[in-house]
Amino acid sequence: FPFSSLKLSDFDFNAQTVFGDALWTRGHWSFGGGLEWTRLMDPAGYPPFSPALVHNWTARWTLPLCEKSAFAVSYDGDFRWTHSDREFLEFSRNDATDRTDHTLELMLTHVLCQHAVFQPYYRMQYTHFNSYPLGPRNDYLNSFGAGLYWIICPNFTVRTYADYDVMISGNNRVGGYHKL
Repeated sequence: FPFSSLKLSDFDFNAQTVFGDALWTRGHWSFGGGLEWTRLMDPAGYPPFSPALVHNWTARWTLPLCEKSAFAVSYDGDFRWTHSDREFLEFSRNDATDRTDHTLELMLTHVLCQHAVFQPYYRMQYTHFNSYPLGPRNDYLNSFGAGLYWIICPNFTVRTYADYDVMISGNNRVGGYHKL
């Protein structure tokens, strides 16, 4: 970093994650939920920092349009309980990154041929930070994109994709962005 005393190695960390998920499907509907626990560790001696517990839930409805196409609507939600060490944050609270995410996604899947699939989508994610120290914070992320999948064999696929993201925050101290 040209204007900083930080080195790239200052950002090194290892992660440990334990998770479990369950999914129930009936007809065109799928419902699921899960739990994930993650902690980050400094590679110098491995002291843990920044643990997070995430409870997630999902609902999905898929409508077959024809033999080669299907339309899907899905909702994903989660709640993240975090504990960030104050030395890594600009805030005095160690729960400043506790938040809940709610995501709605619309997706079309179309089989072009036996070895190719095209998949455009739209995703809207709402994030509410429960204890943000700089005032109320609600973020809105809109994503538009498409993927093209080349299925070489059952265990090997090549994927290419493009997306455009627009993030807007309800807190004027948090900058939004447009990203391609």
